[in-house]
Amino acid sequence: MRRQLFLIFAIILILSNRLFSEQYVICNKDAQANCLYSQAHKAPGSSDLLIGTIGGMMKSTDDGTTWENLESEIGEFFIKQTVFKNHKIYAVAYPFGIFVSADNGLNWNEITPGLPSKKTNSMAFNGADIYVGIDDAGVFMTTDNGNSWENIGNGLAAKDISCLAYSGDNLFVGTFSNGAYVTSDKGNSWQEINNGLNFKWVSSLIVVDNKIYAGTRDKSTGGIFCSTDEGKNWSEVNSEVAKNPICAMFQIDDLIVAGTDNDKLIYSEDNGQSWFENTGKLSIRKAILEIPNKNFLLQSYPQKLSLIYILPKK
Repeated sequence: MRRQLFLIFAIILILSNRLFSEQYVICNKDAQANCLYSQAHKAPGSSDLLIGTIGGMMKSTDDGTTWENLESEIGEFFIKQTVFKNHKIYAVAYPFGIFVSADNGLNWNEITPGLPSKKTNSMAFNGADIYVGIDDAGVFMTTDNGNSWENIGNGLAAKDISCLAYSGDNLFVGTFSNGAYVTSDKGNSWQEINNGLNFKWVSSLIVVDNKIYAGTRDKSTGGIFCSTDEGKNWSEVNSEVAKNPICAMFQIDDLIVAGTDNDKLIYSEDNGQSWFENTGKLSIRKAILEIPNKNFLLQSYPQKLSLIYILPKK
């Protein structure tokens, strides 16, 4: 894979009357790295930050001020998602499968050799069970950390999986062209849950308390939808600012943030009751981190630059 280098700026969002101000301060303008695309975390047992990019993993030892490439077996892979669980790092490396590291990213082992396709887009956990969504093969589950995989998507009408979310006994699945589905029995049965969804491309699913939010889109528009009955019915968020092509959503406490594909950032500070839009012409994709006692870290992905935002905590 050809490594594409982009300039990364880390900037501090200074609060004015609302959370996302248009005043920014650049704090690492000399750093260079690949475009960021996945979630950032504190390394287990370490103060280092690790984040996935379109060209492998990167590490920061100074709370995001500077970043360096983390040389490893997945050094040039497209990291779409990272999950830190049980002192291990799981990386969704498209289109090469799922990799796991027990030494903070220095060495990696693939856990998906038994899958029919390595085009993994998303993963979700429920206890020891790991669920993987593949964009051309459906949903698979492992109960032994990847030694064996079970196809639990045989009854699923759609196989183009874009995102996963687990809540209670329910595994929610978003697709690129067929909306959303849910199973409550580990794939023995599936229900289509598209009543009220106006778009069939579900790019992101998050669970906030007893609500499920779906970020949806097509090429030029989209929206955020909410369900309070486990996906049986959906209602569009009653806000013009949310009618955008959503590419990612995240939740921290009462804050929900949605990034779009038309350079906008949408947010709610009251668990989805009201929504606002920043006017800085910026969009986020898939990176968010809470640095303890300091900041939230959000990553944006404009057309030409990759930005890291440091958001002061309330």
